[in-house]
Amino acid sequence: MITSDEHEAAVAATARHIRNVIGTLRELDLGTTAPAAAYHPGEERTDGTV
Repeated sequence: MITSDEHEAAVAATARHIRNVIGTLRELDLGTTAPAAAYHPGEERTDGTV
């Protein structure tokens, strides 16, 4: 059986992990990345333009 202290520690650890992941995602430079809604499979450019 999990004690209240163990439960609180697990919740706190999970919250820290989520904050760390969100912080990392916020640091990514996605300025030239198109939104997912703009992606259409099979319509990729094949002319070598990056």
